[in-house]
Amino acid sequence: MKISARPLLDNSVAAELFVGRRDELAAIWDGLNAELNVLVTGDRGTGRTSLLRRLQLDSRSPFTGARREGDFPMSFVRVEGISDGRDMLARVVEQVTGEPAVDSDGPDVLLRRLSDFRLQFIDDTLRRWAAESDDGTAPLGTRLYPVIIVDDVTASAGHALFGRYRDEVWATGYLWAVSVRESDRQGLLTPPADAFFEKIVDVPPLSRVESIELITRRAGIDMEPQASTLADAVGRNPRDLVSALRGFLQDPGSYEDNYLALADRDDALWALGRPASMLAAEMKVRGPVSASDDDLLAALGWTRPRAVQVFKQLYEKGLVRSSEVSSGPGRPRRVYELTPPAEWLRAEQADPEDQK
Repeated sequence: MKISARPLLDNSVAAELFVGRRDELAAIWDGLNAELNVLVTGDRGTGRTSLLRRLQLDSRSPFTGARREGDFPMSFVRVEGISDGRDMLARVVEQVTGEPAVDSDGPDVLLRRLSDFRLQFIDDTLRRWAAESDDGTAPLGTRLYPVIIVDDVTASAGHALFGRYRDEVWATGYLWAVSVRESDRQGLLTPPADAFFEKIVDVPPLSRVESIELITRRAGIDMEPQASTLADAVGRNPRDLVSALRGFLQDPGSYEDNYLALADRDDALWALGRPASMLAAEMKVRGPVSASDDDLLAALGWTRPRAVQVFKQLYEKGLVRSSEVSSGPGRPRRVYELTPPAEWLRAEQADPEDQK
């Protein structure tokens, strides 16, 4: 768990591993307290999902010392890779209501189900509060705002729901906290969806101090000076930091050469442009991938020919290596993985063209 790259959950164990993000959490609560829908943006691996899970945990904490100014019961819905607005809405309805969506249900029907469920939930909650009170009445002045957290929304699905059906979504009465990758932000916020999100919270890389703290907490031991070295080598992206720590703990000897060469390899990736950097970021998380992997293509918003083109660009620079994998009848798949930094750097330095 401590060196897993998966996002943290909304529990006390994960809370011990959560580092930083005080300003971002406070900003989200400021928006929700003001009854505003919140959009959380950031690059892949910056911890948007963990941040929203921590928000969910905070929503269940006692009022004493909490940032919230009312009751904000939250439903968490992850929609990574869903490109259709109706399909995303169906996932939301299923997660919030606990009932499956029917294929024939259109957006209007699904939104009505959400609205009806909210009204019933509020009525049931107020009745429960009254039953638990000393005088049999619900507490006066208590604010009750159900929140739907939708994590990792694509630009196409997000704009379809919060743009095309903006007013209908508003009418359901929920508050929404939605996360989107920075690369999808502009597409999602194309008018009229921009008016739906009146609070935008950016999730930047961690500070150097926070990066070192993250490594120390995940390792469970004092990691100085290795923690400082790892933070300087891989940057301040939480997922990259955890991945670097895992590699170091599993094989300290071979990892030393790799993390020293990591910055050079990342510079080479960056020099090839944003598409190459985006694909490399996905490969760091997913491991070996193919240009025909549907979830990879959905995450990048690419067609297969576009993926083949960028893979070829990386391969020609020695930044990825490929192999063929057979998984049954038919042609084997060609899969790619990032070349280990030290291996890439040795090949780069041995290239006569680079010695001129």
